[in-house]
Amino acid sequence: MIWVPDIFFSQAHKSYFHDLMEPNTFVTVNQNGTVFRSARVTLILRCPMHFGRFPFDRHVCCVNIESYQWKAQDIHLQWLEDPVTRSEEILSPLFSFDKYTTSAGLIGMKSGSTSEYSILSLDLYFSRQLKYYIVHLFIPCCLIFNVSCLACWLTPRLMTARVLIGLASLFSLAMLTLNFSDDTPKVPYLRSADIFTGMCMTFIFFTLVETIFVHLSESKQSENAIEEIEAADKDDVEQCEKVLPKRNAMKQMKKWLYENHQTLNDIDAAMINRASKRW
Repeated sequence: MIWVPDIFFSQAHKSYFHDLMEPNTFVTVNQNGTVFRSARVTLILRCPMHFGRFPFDRHVCCVNIESYQWKAQDIHLQWLEDPVTRSEEILSPLFSFDKYTTSAGLIGMKSGSTSEYSILSLDLYFSRQLKYYIVHLFIPCCLIFNVSCLACWLTPRLMTARVLIGLASLFSLAMLTLNFSDDTPKVPYLRSADIFTGMCMTFIFFTLVETIFVHLSESKQSENAIEEIEAADKDDVEQCEKVLPKRNAMKQMKKWLYENHQTLNDIDAAMINRASKRW
């Protein structure tokens, strides 16, 4: 009968030993009296994460190994040299493993007891890979934003085309954001990706607002130009009305002269007589 320490993993959510055919464990007793025990265990660990900088976030997952019953004066846990071996076959499509650190120490109970327990800590450092998010989020958002900016280069007379470009860009970005959010963690705070997509959507909305303001300004300028043209036409009409009576009077006088006088001398005499009557 060999005594086995009652160690446990404090962050373990689910764990089990491998014993498909036989239990995957063995014990070796060395000549110096030391006992080496090995067992194959699979663990699912809890790792609290903060996604405020998503997708530029980095995380540290802690694994604590403690004794459940025996105190520090009864059992002392310590790491061997190079205790962690990483398999190159274990790859994650979203995270990359950066490094790990180990430490050993004592931990007290939170219930107020003065007893201390020996503890081993393993900190695993992960960083998120950005290639997936660059291809599926950042590049499409930038392209949609650039397309929406094309509306600002169109002539204000193409009001329909400018509005359609803005609405299509806004709808496309909204659908992209919703589809992307379905595959990301649901958190109650803003993330870097949310700020980026929100800024893109705000700028696209401003292009629509700019299109409306340009249309209103163009319509007002057109109305002012029409009013100026109408005012100028009205002045021309008034001047014509002032000039036309004089021309009609000259025509009537010439008609009277030619109808009532036969020769030029008679016309001259009539003109002199008419002028003398005015005086």
